Amino acid sequence: MKVYRVDPNDPEEDVLRKVAEMIRRGKIVAYPTDTVYGLGTNALNERAVERIFKIKGRERKPISIVIPSLKMANEFGEINEIALKLMKAFFPGPITIVVRKRDVLPSILTAGSDKVGLRMPKHVVPLKLAEFSGVPITSTSANVSGRPSPTRAEDVLKELGDRIDALIDAGETPLKVESTVIDTTTKPPKVLRLGALPIERIREVVEVEQ
Repeated sequence: MKVYRVDPNDPEEDVLRKVAEMIRRGKIVAYPTDTVYGLGTNALNERAVERIFKIKGRERKPISIVIPSLKMANEFGEINEIALKLMKAFFPGPITIVVRKRDVLPSILTAGSDKVGLRMPKHVVPLKLAEFSGVPITSTSANVSGRPSPTRAEDVLKELGDRIDALIDAGETPLKVESTVIDTTTKPPKVLRLGALPIERIREVVEVEQ
């Protein structure tokens, strides 16, 4: 397992391109975000997604994806009016927006659900990894299921070690708590998880049910 240490504000592009190619090929990489460290692979690769579940010891629950642009968001999710408002207000940022998924995403990724969570972290590393790889990247915390979400690379190393293929170490994550998750497929939209983005800020943009 390879560890790449980078500046969180100005990571080396050649490192990110190298790791992005690993992700595209279905390798498993832990990476920093604005919230916690995530576990990433090519979300279109069913075998790679299956490996994510095994590494985490996690039952089949939906896994969100990192997308680097609204264009890619629309390629993999059906962006409704509410979702678009939230994206324009808070992307990039600590929010996961749930929409109807497009058929191109494998059912294993969403555990058979017709919905998918879209994430655009306010952190250059995951955004560049998704951009350079050209594929949506899985976005799930880099920990064994049921354990605290890691905010430092050392936490990831201690917990997952050689079960993953690479780790990008950019120091401690800024917000240290998971993203807020909003399901925009319901009327009204529903908060599935309160996290780093306060509900008061969301209600300034759209009405949501808690």
